[in-house]
Amino acid sequence: MDARSEPTPFDQRLFLIFIVTFATMTVFEFAGQYLYPYPPDWRSNLITSLFTSGLAVIIAYFPLKAYYDMNTQLLSEVARRHGVEMELREQKERLKKTNKKLTMLSTITRHDIRNTLTGLVGFLQLVKNEAPDNPHLQEHLNKLMECSETIEQQIEFTRYYEELGTGNADWYDIQKGVLDEARQLSLDGITLDPGPSGLSIYADPLIGKVYYNLIENAIRHGGHVTAISFAAAESGNGLVISCSDNGNGIPPSEKEAIFLRGHGGNTGLGLFLIREILAITGISIKETGTFGTGARFEILIPKGGYLLMAG
Repeated sequence: MDARSEPTPFDQRLFLIFIVTFATMTVFEFAGQYLYPYPPDWRSNLITSLFTSGLAVIIAYFPLKAYYDMNTQLLSEVARRHGVEMELREQKERLKKTNKKLTMLSTITRHDIRNTLTGLVGFLQLVKNEAPDNPHLQEHLNKLMECSETIEQQIEFTRYYEELGTGNADWYDIQKGVLDEARQLSLDGITLDPGPSGLSIYADPLIGKVYYNLIENAIRHGGHVTAISFAAAESGNGLVISCSDNGNGIPPSEKEAIFLRGHGGNTGLGLFLIREILAITGISIKETGTFGTGARFEILIPKGGYLLMAG
């Protein structure tokens, strides 16, 4: 329990001021008989002292009370905010420690699962090599290998998803980001236009995964894609970054569902991760392509979230 005493009410303080003022004036009246040759009229002087001190207190009451109340409220608010700040600081420290423990646990768990998975894939490959003449067994082994690859991708997804929002957002050059991520993919027979130069957006440090997954998604699901292009155009709502390909495109009924976790024939995590990364800094994404002629993903960066460098 807080043992601090409550402040003295203003009315009590004012009464004390009145008493002190009256007493002081009375003392001066008593001292005056030794300073002046004429005897004072005690009755009239007493009434004058009482009236003067009381009138002064009455005149000062309202402005002084308003000032006192304002200061009391201000001190109370400062104390309350200080208490809230201390509580938030303590909660932040507890949350930081908890997140550190969870991160360590998930890191260790991923490491152990990946090691076990590596051993599993190795044994599957050995069995596959030892039974080349059994087509049915080979088919089952291929399915098991595909499942192992899916598990590996899901483990990788958890690592990226864990990092969402943990880094400070910053300005990132779009063209450089697209080219850096494209180097990690096989683009044999595919031309890539990385978009205009001198254009930066304010985004999460994982923005590179957005470009990677968009390009990888076109290669994996687009059919016979031969061209992937990035472009930029300003609109009334901000800047639209588009990623287009000349593949099969997305059916109208799938345009929103493709961003849901678990949707699709692979892991169903790529486009879901893209939307999550972009949403951290208020960026949205949608699919606007024409089915049969190619996919087109439009990324809307709000005003103030992009910079156009003079070329």
